[in-house]
Amino acid sequence: SHAVKSGRRYRYYVSRNSSPDSTTANAAHARSPRWRLPAHEIERAIGDAVVALFKNPAELARAARESQIHEARISDLLEGVRDWSGKPLEVVQRVDLGAEEMAVHVDLSRILGEEGTVVRYAIPTRIRRRGVEMRLVLHGGEKGLSDARIDPALVKAIVRGRQWFEELARGQVQSIAEIAKAEGVTGRYVAHLIPLAFLAPDIVARILSGAQPVDLTTEVLTKRIDLPLAWTEQRALMGFD
Repeated sequence: SHAVKSGRRYRYYVSRNSSPDSTTANAAHARSPRWRLPAHEIERAIGDAVVALFKNPAELARAARESQIHEARISDLLEGVRDWSGKPLEVVQRVDLGAEEMAVHVDLSRILGEEGTVVRYAIPTRIRRRGVEMRLVLHGGEKGLSDARIDPALVKAIVRGRQWFEELARGQVQSIAEIAKAEGVTGRYVAHLIPLAFLAPDIVARILSGAQPVDLTTEVLTKRIDLPLAWTEQRALMGFD
């Protein structure tokens, strides 16, 4: 599916409800909430998964054996993957996305020169809500996958909060109202951001590298939680433990 906002087209994958003539069992599924995930989230995750699989010969061999590929072909497969230079999504035949697992079916036919050669590569996942959208979180660090996603709005909020606090502390400005007037924002907005100056250094480092929890947004950090001063409490509250 897709939506257009401010002239920009956003693509989504939306889970399908059961058909009108569904069985009783499927009817319960039809009443369950539908997933609506940004297309780039899924496609990026799938591409990363394929790259990680191809870079890990042991994992690829394991997936090949589990997919009933003959042992004699595995060495050919590993050699073919090493020399392959295509794009990751080109070899993806199918993806099954569940609440706890993303299964990528990788078609190796063009690499092995044998039709019907498909391996199934499963990655533990979580589906987390972030605002009006859902986010896909991969638990595959040991397989070379990464969830890093730098949030420019969150980074900007932290930078502004630290800057404004420093201006107050050094006496460069006399009040929150003075900052708000100079920046063209409301005093309430300034007051929401200044506490970010007291974030634990390791939390700031994680956010700057895009390694924060996927549901930690600027709105959550500034409006939905009462930020404690103790760093250990901050880590626990925001899911950094």
